[in-house]
Amino acid sequence: MTGEPVFSYHSVSMSSLLDWFIDPDKRIIPVGKKVVAKSPLLPNELIYTFDAVAYDPYFNEAIIHSVFEKNPNFSNKAIEAGMSPDFNSWNLTMLGTAIAGKEVLKADLYVSLCGCGNWDDQLIKSFQLLSYLKDKPLRYLEVPKVDIENEKMTRNFIKCELKQFFEWLSLNLHFKYKEDDIKQAILQGNNLRKDILDINKLISDYPGLLPSLEYYLLQSLLSDYACNPDVLHQKYLTLINELKVKTRELAISDNNTKSKRFRIYIMGEPIQELGMLNILESHGGILIGCDTWLDLYYDLIDPSRPPFAALSEYILGMPTNGTIYHKIQRTINHIKQQKADGVILHSITKSKSIPVAEKLIKDLVSEQGLPILPIETSFPGESLDASEYKIRAFIEMNQ
Repeated sequence: MTGEPVFSYHSVSMSSLLDWFIDPDKRIIPVGKKVVAKSPLLPNELIYTFDAVAYDPYFNEAIIHSVFEKNPNFSNKAIEAGMSPDFNSWNLTMLGTAIAGKEVLKADLYVSLCGCGNWDDQLIKSFQLLSYLKDKPLRYLEVPKVDIENEKMTRNFIKCELKQFFEWLSLNLHFKYKEDDIKQAILQGNNLRKDILDINKLISDYPGLLPSLEYYLLQSLLSDYACNPDVLHQKYLTLINELKVKTRELAISDNNTKSKRFRIYIMGEPIQELGMLNILESHGGILIGCDTWLDLYYDLIDPSRPPFAALSEYILGMPTNGTIYHKIQRTINHIKQQKADGVILHSITKSKSIPVAEKLIKDLVSEQGLPILPIETSFPGESLDASEYKIRAFIEMNQ
């Protein structure tokens, strides 16, 4: 079985959201706005403050070109151009589209998080290469590890780093920002965080309310707000209202048959083989949560605090910016909240971030009495037979 995704939730609101993946031309960029290409977990407030457009090429280039356009050749172009074949498929596709000049959106600047110790070195190197290939400015936001003994110094460091980052963006985007601009960006981001938290609560209470594939992609839109946070918020609200109507119908009929499915939570790296999410359902499972974008909505940014202090606290509090143990514990809290029956730990072939922590993740998840299944996938379109066999056996053994 190949990993070609199959959508099964049909409504105007869902189609409108999924169009941003299937037809990237639907991402209309207002004339004159600059596009800032960002690493997946860099908070979008840092870009929308400047009336610019955030774009996550790591996720979107691969999903659009490799999955929906079924063109896996861009990764080969990256290797032919001298990129390391040891890079994972996400990085290779992103670099290949840039080499071929086929990016979905052309970036004016590149920005990325780095420095906390847990970031993917491949991604940092990829952004360096993108900046060089396109002759565009690059800036990293350095995030220190939280040092309990020097907590005040750590907070002061990130505030200073954030201010310098903002000054660099202001200079390169030719936009003189005000405090109110930051506050407005925080408001936009918090609206979307609330939307995803509401959707998660509905899925936790009514598993199967959304198919696994659609639910997964809905969360991925948080990586760059689909280039328009206000429009995305309205589309989320429309879908949430639609889902609430469905929950009332289910409550009246007392017929939420999918609630008896095996509730699966996915940890780890983003999935390119989206067909794996269809496989879950074909064998009695249902996705009820994932931690792929949890850093972007783990909490609201405090709007009552001075903007720089609020953003600094949020960035330092992101699960990824803590120790590996801290990050896993934060994810386990989310797993409990979503009432999972089992966990799939997903990694990508040639990626180095998950294998390092795999044993600790297995141990900590098992301590919660939950079964866990490691799954490794590669490029879209390759056979998923081995993964399907493992998933089917995992569900059958634990259901």
